[in-house]
Amino acid sequence: MNGPRWSNNENWLSARPVGDWYGVTADSEGRVLELVLDRNGLSGVLPPELGDLGELERLELRGLAIRGEIPDELGRLVRLRSLAIFESSITGRIPPSLADLRNLAGLYLNENQLSGEIPTSLGNLSNLIHLRLTGNRLSGEIPRSIGSLGRLRWLQLGRNQLSGPIPASLGGLTQLTILNLSNNGLSGSIPPELGNLSNLTFLQLGNNGLQGPIPPQLGALRALERAFLSSNLLSGPVPPGLGGMASLWQLDLSDNRQLAGPLPIELINLTNLSALWLTGTGLCAPVDPDFQAWLARVGQDAGLQGVVNCPAN
Repeated sequence: MNGPRWSNNENWLSARPVGDWYGVTADSEGRVLELVLDRNGLSGVLPPELGDLGELERLELRGLAIRGEIPDELGRLVRLRSLAIFESSITGRIPPSLADLRNLAGLYLNENQLSGEIPTSLGNLSNLIHLRLTGNRLSGEIPRSIGSLGRLRWLQLGRNQLSGPIPASLGGLTQLTILNLSNNGLSGSIPPELGNLSNLTFLQLGNNGLQGPIPPQLGALRALERAFLSSNLLSGPVPPGLGGMASLWQLDLSDNRQLAGPLPIELINLTNLSALWLTGTGLCAPVDPDFQAWLARVGQDAGLQGVVNCPAN
C-alpha cells in the first residue's frame, strides 16, 4: 500500500520486533493486536491477508487514499473490537461476513463510497455500541434487525440514499444517545416507539420525506438536548407533550409546510431552550403573556427563526 511514501514507516520490514513497527501493537509473542495507521499516506487496495491477523482487536485506517472493496476476509477477525475504515474511498457493499465479528463494539465506515443495502445480519452484532455509516451511498430500507442491538449508543446513518420507513424496532434501543437518520429518502410516519429512547440526547431526522403528525410520545424524551425534524412533510399541530422534553435546548421544525396552528402553551416548560426554528411552517406563537415572556427569553440568544405571533381573535 505504497509503504515507501508513508508519512511514517519507522521499522517497517526491518529486523525489529513487529511491535516496534510504527502503528503496530503486539503481544509478548509478537502477535499483532492493534493496527492503527490513520492519516499516514497509505494508498491502494486493502489486502485480504489482513484476515490472517487472528489476534487483531483494533484496525483503524482513517483519512487514507484506500480504494476498492472491504475484503470478505475481515470477517475472520473474531477478536476485533474496533473496525474503523473511514474518510477514504472504499466502494462496494458492506460484506455480510462482518456480522461474524461478535466482539465488535465499534463499526465506523463513514465518509466512503459504499453502496448497496445495509446487511440485515449486522443485527447479530450484540456487543456493538457505535454504528456509524454516515456519508455513503447506501440504499434500501433500514433493517429492522438493527433494533435488536441492545447495547447500541450511536446509530448514525445520515447522508445516504436510504428509503422506506423508520423501523419501529428502533424504539428498543434504550441505551441510544445519538440517532442520526438525516438526508436520506425515508418516508412514512415517525414511529411513536422512539419515545422509549430515554437516554437519547441527539435526534436528527431532517431532510427526508417523513409524513404525518409529530408523535406526542416524543415528549417522554427528557434527556433530549437537540431535536432536528426540519425539511420533511410533517403535518398538524405541535403536540403539547413536547413540553416534557426537560433538557431540550434546540428544536428545529422548519420547512414542514403542513405543520400549522398555535404552538402549545406547554412549551414554556422548556426552560433550557435557546434555539427554535419555525421558518417554512404554518406555526405561530399564541399571544399569551407567559408564552410571550418565554419567547423573549429564548430570543435573548438570537435563537428564534420564523417565529410569528398568531392572529388576534
